[in-house]
Amino acid sequence: MLSDCNDNAPLPAYLARHINLDFDSDDIAAFITSIESSQRSSPATLPQLPAEILILILENVPVDFILEFRLVCRGFRDVIDTKVFFSYLPRIELIGYAGPYTPLPTILPAGFGYNLSEEDYERLHLLRSQFERMDCRWNGAREGGKWGATHAIFRLDDSWFDALEEVEVSVNRSDLEDVLFNQLGYFEGRDDHGALHWCLKLDHAVLDLDFSSEAMLSGGELSLSLFEVNIIERTVMVSWKEMLWQFLKLESFIRKKMEETQSLPKYTFSHREDSLRAVRRQWLRSKLDLGNRKHREFEWAMNNTLIPLFGKKDHDEAEPPWHEYKFAEDDAARVLMRLRREATLSLKKLSHLQQLAKERENMAKEHQTMSNLFAAWKKNIYSMGPIIWRSSLQEKVPINPTAWTEDIIAREERRINRWRSQQKTIEQLMLVLESSNATMEIEDSFDNPTGEFEFSNI
Repeated sequence: MLSDCNDNAPLPAYLARHINLDFDSDDIAAFITSIESSQRSSPATLPQLPAEILILILENVPVDFILEFRLVCRGFRDVIDTKVFFSYLPRIELIGYAGPYTPLPTILPAGFGYNLSEEDYERLHLLRSQFERMDCRWNGAREGGKWGATHAIFRLDDSWFDALEEVEVSVNRSDLEDVLFNQLGYFEGRDDHGALHWCLKLDHAVLDLDFSSEAMLSGGELSLSLFEVNIIERTVMVSWKEMLWQFLKLESFIRKKMEETQSLPKYTFSHREDSLRAVRRQWLRSKLDLGNRKHREFEWAMNNTLIPLFGKKDHDEAEPPWHEYKFAEDDAARVLMRLRREATLSLKKLSHLQQLAKERENMAKEHQTMSNLFAAWKKNIYSMGPIIWRSSLQEKVPINPTAWTEDIIAREERRINRWRSQQKTIEQLMLVLESSNATMEIEDSFDNPTGEFEFSNI
């Protein structure tokens, strides 16, 4: 056992990697001792795994099961509450959402983008941040372990700010920045219930972050909020344990909801999305203060305007201003489901989708070139006016291929495979059309009376 080893002896490879997370040999030994003491509390009836192996297993338990493992024994609880939670931080990505794309000014809430192209909106609507360090200024009275700091600092992605400088806008740039920073910043008194602003990605799971304005931590004479975005310093400061507890509980609830409803004959959206929406609604209700009039209105709207889940009968469409709550949920579910799907993609699948999107773009450009050549050929040979072409490639698909459904992926794969197989024929047709158009344009230049007059006067 590690506790019996010389303090100067090197750690085994499977334990030495934890030193990178600021653990030392005493920390590891304490964890192992805690687990072993739990194992010795009752006579063993089955072979027991070494404590070091148990630690490795706990670190790799899916995040939607980890809280149940915490109930196994005191040793598991101690390791999960400290070492395992702390090891999650480098794997966490905090993602800010700036709101839905609205090509024109709208009365719907949280919309932006009417002065941006879809390509620029795609670059700006998500602001990602990665774990940088613990904020040791706020340790307070907590003791023990490298995880004693109450707050963690995440660094906002510099490429997002670079993109913000590069985009072309049709209105004052400061107006765009005000809209973005207002949506991505966190402030007290926000009443856009159900709207998505920030979410947390950990492994395959992505869920809302919510820290109500009443939730504050006291640190001596100072009061520190649970969540704070600093656009100027490009940081996010978060109370990391509270954040993880909420996230893991909700993810566990979603898994259990899926297990409860897996035998239902019909779903409103999909099994996974219905479960996500159901847990999200339950969570939002738990945050309401029914002594607040706005909160009572929101509860009424949730009960009467949101679409019933799990295949239950729908009701009439909500009218303004109540439709805002349905719009907020639909938009949040769309973004969360896309991010959750993206989180489950392997690198191979992600690379395939990106290549598919690139080839689709090349195919669309070639198709437009071919259409223009053929239109010019028909105009030259039949003396026809301008021809308007409608292409099936003009079907709208999300710019980001990770948002494509399986049906879209299958359709585009078939289309691109057919396009690839006909590349030689397409090239030959384009050469024939270019040659024919050039010949007819030369003939037209000689047949043009104005051209003859000008030639005779040279």
